[in-house]
Amino acid sequence: MVVLLASVGCARIPPARYGVRSLSVEGLESLDPESLKACLATRERSAFRLNLGRGYDPPCSKPPFNGKRLQLKLFTWAWSSWPIYDESVFQRDIDRIKRWFRARGYYDAQVDAVAISPERAETGDRFPAAEPPCATKEGRGCPADLRITVSEGAPIVVERIQVQGTTELSEALKDKLDGALKLRVGEPFDEELYDTTRRLFARALAEASFAKGTVSGRVEVDPEKRQARVYLELRSGPSFRFGRVYVTGQQHLSVRPILASAYIKEGSPFRASALDEAQREVYGLGAFSSVEVIPHLIEDQEAVADVEIRVAPGRLTRFGLGVGVMAGALSTTTNFQDQTVPQWDVHLLAIAEHRNFLGGLRRIRIEERPRLIFDQVFPQTGGSFPSPGNLAMVEFRQPAFLEQRTQLYANIRWDLGPDPFQARFFRHDLDARLAPQRTFFGGRLSVSVGIHANWLFVTEVRDRAPADYFLMFWEQALSLDLRDNPTNPTRGFYATLGLHQAGYGLPASWRYFRTTPDTRFYIPLPYELVLAGRFALGMLFIQDSDEGLDALSSQLGPERYRLRGGGASGNRGFVPGDLGDGIEGGLRRWEASLELRAMLTQAFGTVLFTDFGDVHRGSAFRFDHLNTSVGFGFRYLTPVGPLRADLGFLVDRARIIGEEAPASNYLVNLGFVQFPGAFHLTIGNAF
Repeated sequence: MVVLLASVGCARIPPARYGVRSLSVEGLESLDPESLKACLATRERSAFRLNLGRGYDPPCSKPPFNGKRLQLKLFTWAWSSWPIYDESVFQRDIDRIKRWFRARGYYDAQVDAVAISPERAETGDRFPAAEPPCATKEGRGCPADLRITVSEGAPIVVERIQVQGTTELSEALKDKLDGALKLRVGEPFDEELYDTTRRLFARALAEASFAKGTVSGRVEVDPEKRQARVYLELRSGPSFRFGRVYVTGQQHLSVRPILASAYIKEGSPFRASALDEAQREVYGLGAFSSVEVIPHLIEDQEAVADVEIRVAPGRLTRFGLGVGVMAGALSTTTNFQDQTVPQWDVHLLAIAEHRNFLGGLRRIRIEERPRLIFDQVFPQTGGSFPSPGNLAMVEFRQPAFLEQRTQLYANIRWDLGPDPFQARFFRHDLDARLAPQRTFFGGRLSVSVGIHANWLFVTEVRDRAPADYFLMFWEQALSLDLRDNPTNPTRGFYATLGLHQAGYGLPASWRYFRTTPDTRFYIPLPYELVLAGRFALGMLFIQDSDEGLDALSSQLGPERYRLRGGGASGNRGFVPGDLGDGIEGGLRRWEASLELRAMLTQAFGTVLFTDFGDVHRGSAFRFDHLNTSVGFGFRYLTPVGPLRADLGFLVDRARIIGEEAPASNYLVNLGFVQFPGAFHLTIGNAF
């Protein structure tokens, strides 16, 4: 098997040919050579590189073109294919370089020199197989290194920008056009920025109901003065309104939830963003493999845009069956001898989903996970028979509940097994939620108001356990998402607010109020670094409790909804639940984090972080209990989010101001050194 992998895994250069080992462009001062190389047909062999700055391969002719990076080429993968050097293609690339500089506004740029090693490749892209210009095995080609030296010269600078056809437009639209102008007086003229400005102007007109608005323009360049004058002319045309909205391709599926999700009102002013939003919402129903929202512009007595929603139904029923192993959250050691909860299980997983349940594009999903649970550190068994457990979940979603954009969510989750934070007892944990949810402003703002129930019944006590309880509470959740990318944000702001009210007209073992505000920000820095920050609070106000509860439950509230901290999404110097007053939880929690994020390759990145926070059983925040931890981590981007590994170190001298902090319950053991802290491996950013 090893021999087979070796034989197919090492790429070879064809006989009598040159393989491009490296391609470099030297002499650029203002522009990025990687952006230039992206537009060339000649490519170098792919290699593993570390970048500080633009940690990805830029696409051709996509700004910014002046991005700076510090790049270190480490090694080439043995199995990566060899691009073949083609002399005629390379000569055309030289012309492409001149055209690329001209498009960036550098009309005087020149290719000063071209050097190819070995020198024999300068006379042709092939050589006699019997006379290779390099030390190579028989029947193989030779690697070649290409170096291009250029001089940028002085750029053409925008001297004037004149926009015509705005006289009849509103002041609000004029302001949007000003914001869409990508060219700036006094800066180099760039064809891509000019074309982008024209596209954004046309988009702004379409957003303001001018569906047939056009943008034309011309550029007058004076090469001697190195100046460019830009003229743009807008023709808005008539103001359109939405007309009839209809659905095609739906086959046997109901039209009502599709039209409701699209939420385009007949007679309302035409907006291009309304079409995009309708496409996103209809596709989000989950029943279609593709969705197109097509406007049909009609100019008769009135300017009307009929809207066709063209859908292609996908697979409506889905089934899955599998087997897996799940261990408790690994907390501290590379040799896996410590966990937050020493347990692991072997389980079956069965999934059934229907995306048109009872018609109306209702979605129902059922998961069943029977488990055999070992109360040992993975993969030990302790010589005892495992305990049976189960995890079952039913989720239901109904679109167009009460009104067009409101969806009704309902889910029930039953967990039979040990408590996730304390393996001291086994219990039935039944949790149910019913809540309508509505989004606004293109999904930026989300509001949910509903009712929640939780029932805990202890089946086996190994050390100590809370009293059984039943809880119902009102629940509200708000979130504001102004990030540029929800999976891997680089700029923007995000805030959430969760509210619980238990016992206010509902049966419950407690009467309490719980609130958990959380804010996050993301700031882009030079070299495409990102500074990310988070500050979160948690407050639980218990006003009354049943007499049958144990003292700890009366004080701290229901086991599932106590405030805890630490873990991969909290203070990373602690394992989940161990922050502050510890695993039992508390009534007050605060956490704060700062991260410096850098992408080193297109998919691989690293972070430096510092986390603070505390959990307190009392009724006040202890902001002098910093519990400072610092650390670093790595990220590998995947379609479902970044795969993340973080190593947090506790800073003992900065844990409690003016006091000596108690010893940590966990130590990171690297074999040659150990220290208080925690190791976390998970999917998704910390915040």
